[in-house]
Amino acid sequence: DWFTVEADAGAVPEEARQMQQVLRYYLDHDRDNFGISAISETHQAIKNLLVYGNGALALEWDGERKRPIWSFVDIRDLYLDPQAKSPVVDLSRSLIRRSMLTIEEIKNWGNIPGANLPSDDELFTLSGYADVSGVIVKDNQDAMRGMLPVSARSFTEFTPHKMIEVLSYWSTTRHVIVLGGRHVFLSVENPYKFIPFTIAPYCIVPGKIMGYSL
Repeated sequence: DWFTVEADAGAVPEEARQMQQVLRYYLDHDRDNFGISAISETHQAIKNLLVYGNGALALEWDGERKRPIWSFVDIRDLYLDPQAKSPVVDLSRSLIRRSMLTIEEIKNWGNIPGANLPSDDELFTLSGYADVSGVIVKDNQDAMRGMLPVSARSFTEFTPHKMIEVLSYWSTTRHVIVLGGRHVFLSVENPYKFIPFTIAPYCIVPGKIMGYSL
């Protein structure tokens, strides 16, 4: 087994084994309709861990399919509490995940409870506020390593495919989503009561957020 579930003090070992069997099924099978398993996502996180020093995964819940989702997150798109003394997420007061989503994808979020979905005109305007400097840096880093850059920059004039910068803020108590650095799309209590990301360093540097890379 590539992971285990151990019974805590006072817990029944048989329940831990049953939980491990359930989790193994979820993690070994696809997390969506495209056949991507948790093992495939973990492979990408491990590559980030070796190249950049830290590897990251998001741990979320799919309410429609009633199952956990384990997905790769590029460490270059995560911003931790600058006062944190360790890459362990539990020791960070908050975390921000940056992503680029299309107008079409954001409109699909309109039914989220508490969401404040902008009008089509506002979404089009927000697509012009994307800060692409971080994307350019990532493209250059990949190019220097001989990798084909997979840029998040939008080159389309087709409005539904224009991209908007999405900043997703997490603390143990709040979840806030900001579109284009200007529009608060969501501001609700954190349903998990913990920050749903995990970060592993290749080599821990005492007192630092980032780890040494290979």
